[in-house]
Order: sequence, then structure tokens, then C-alpha cells
Amino acid sequence: MRCLTTLQVTYINTVSVLGILFEFTASGIAQAQFTNLHNFVGFAEGKTPAQIAISGSTVFGTASEGGANGEGTLWSYETSTAQFTNLHDFVRLADGKGPFPIAISGRTLFGTALEGGANEAGTLWSFDLDTDHYAKLHDFDSVSDGGAGYFIASTGRIIIGTALYGGANDAGTLWSFDLETDRFKKLYDFGSVFDGKGPFSIASMGRTVFGTTESGGAYGSGTLWSFDLDIDRFTKLYDFGSILEGYTFRRIALSDTAVFGTAAFGGVRNFGTLWSYELERNQFVKLHDFIRAAEGSAPGSVAVLGSKVIGTNDIGMADVRGTLWSYEVATSNFAKLYDFSSAKYGSAGTFIAISGRTVFGTASVGGANGDGTLWSFQIPEPLSLVLALIGIWSALHLSSFRPRQTQS
Repeated sequence: MRCLTTLQVTYINTVSVLGILFEFTASGIAQAQFTNLHNFVGFAEGKTPAQIAISGSTVFGTASEGGANGEGTLWSYETSTAQFTNLHDFVRLADGKGPFPIAISGRTLFGTALEGGANEAGTLWSFDLDTDHYAKLHDFDSVSDGGAGYFIASTGRIIIGTALYGGANDAGTLWSFDLETDRFKKLYDFGSVFDGKGPFSIASMGRTVFGTTESGGAYGSGTLWSFDLDIDRFTKLYDFGSILEGYTFRRIALSDTAVFGTAAFGGVRNFGTLWSYELERNQFVKLHDFIRAAEGSAPGSVAVLGSKVIGTNDIGMADVRGTLWSYEVATSNFAKLYDFSSAKYGSAGTFIAISGRTVFGTASVGGANGDGTLWSFQIPEPLSLVLALIGIWSALHLSSFRPRQTQS
């Protein structure tokens, strides 16, 4: 980076503010913004870190393998002190095996383990942060309520989740757990032909849950759906069907007006797509076709930051093990933010969460010990804000500023 004054700024442009020339270059931006926070040690802390959730300055997460019993762990990372803590080592029959999703409600963490438990179909569990008390809330049975799924969401006193299989039609279920009554309830049985099969990613907005299915629906490629918790009403919003839209739909995130999601494959180049569904107009829009060589492919995680969608791709080129990217919805501007290197910082892609303008994420493999990493990436402030700060700085320093003489 090079600047013709002593003010250190980072942006890709060249501008003149109050007669002072500032030059911005792209060199070194990504390295300065990316931080490898923690390298997992499998036997002590867990390996293959999965989903994360943020409360204040603390990142909470699961590791689906490793730990004292080799069945996975629940952990925390305090960003203010860089302190990693292994909160719980899972025991297959008693707790479940392979903890994956995580959600926070007040001072309690909730999640599911994908295997183990009394019926070997996974469990729903809680962890009280004030007392460090772990409790198993429900044993899935794989038949009536389905097996534990990969995603859960918190809507106040209700925890919502999906089961990929099982239920009345063996096509998966949507379920809830009431924290006040400790009651587990199956909300909906998926049926494959009409509503989809294998409910996967979910996200909640108020008392409405949105989600996708892996297959089924009118064209067999999956569906986008919603469920109103107040009236127990299921609504199919969209049938995925065209290879140009993408297929193998991954994760979703919500803004106030739209559902955003990714498709791992398909699109114009078959490297995956980013899409949105506008809730007011009930309209599906394909936003972006990925270019593997320049941007990476197989998009996975997504999160919303203001008018931007932030996401990861699981695959890059050569020694690149995935990418971090942003998409500005208002301008349709796509930007690759970072290339991951498996050996150094792990592979991109497992899950991300945003706090302020910082993206936190896990890499399921790689890092110093090969067991995965926790990382962060600082999103730059908008150019308008940077220029405003430059203007303020310039106004305060014009009286003492002397331009550097240059020779023609």
C-alpha cells in the first residue's frame, strides 16, 4: 500500500479530497484483514469444527470429531483474550456423537448430535453457560420424528430443527422444542413429490421459518419453503428445476426482504450459483454464476451484512482450498476477498457468522495440526465512509500540510 500523506488508508482507488492526493492500492489488503485465530488440536479440543454462533465477544462452536472420547466437542473462543476453552466432550450413548449445529437463546447453547443417543439416531442437547451444565433434551428415533439434522434455529422460547430422513413419508421432518414446557413436537412431515424431500438449511424471521430441501418438489431438484409457527402452516415458495438456476442447494440467510442462498453446482458454467427469493414479490432471482478460476466454485455458507451477502466457496484453483467472497445486492458487484490455503489456514467453507463488520468462520480441515481452524476476516468500511474520514482529517491538517515536491 502507498499513500502520499501520513494518513494510512486502504481502498482501491485514487481520489483528490480538498486538494490532497491520496493513492490506494490493493496490495496487502487481504492479508491485513484475515486472521487465523486458532488451530484445533484433535484429541484435546476436537477436530473438524462445524457451526458457530456469536454472543458478545465470544464465539461458540462444535467440533464433530475428536475430543477426549473421539465423539466431538463443544467449545468457545473469547476474542478479547484469544482464550480457547473446551466446554464439553461428547459421549456417544449418553450425549450423542458428532455435534454439528448450534444456536443461542439467552445464556444457553442448543444443538444436535448427528449420531448416538438412546436410539443411535442423534440427540438434541443444551448447555448452560452460567453453570456449565450439559443436558440431553431429546433422543431422535429415526422413524416417527426422523434423525437429527444439520441445522437448527432459535425463535425465542422455541428451538426449530429439521431431520433429513424419517417421519411419516421417510422424507424428513420439521420439529420444534419448547424451552418452557420441555416438549418436543413434530411440526411437519415432508412428502417428496409436492413439498420436497430431505429438509436441509433453515433460518428464522420472527415466527416464520424458511428452509430448503435437497430433492423432491415438482422437478425433483428441491424446494424453498416457509412454515408459520403461529398457525402451523406450511407453504412451498418455489420449485428448483433449471440447471441454470443451480442444484444441490446449500445454506440460506435472511434479510428483511429476501432469502439468499447458494447452489453448489449448476449455473451457466456448472460451478454453482448465488440466488435470492424476494418475499414481497414472491420472485426467484439468480444473482451470480461462479467462475472457478477467478472466484472459486461449490459455494456453501452465506450471511447477510447490510446490503452485502458474504459467503464461502469450497473449491479454488491449484493450491487454493476455497475462497471468501462478497456480493453487493444493490449494484450486483461481486468481489473475491480471500483465497484459503489448506496447509496454512485450513480450507474455506464450513460455516460463517458475522459480528459487526467481522466475519468469523471455521475450516473443517487443515491448519497447523490438520484438524481445522477458526478464523476471522474484517470487512472494509464502505468507500463513502473512508472518504468522509479523509475529508475530516484533511480539514484538521490543512494548515500544517506541505505537499511533497516531485520532479517532472
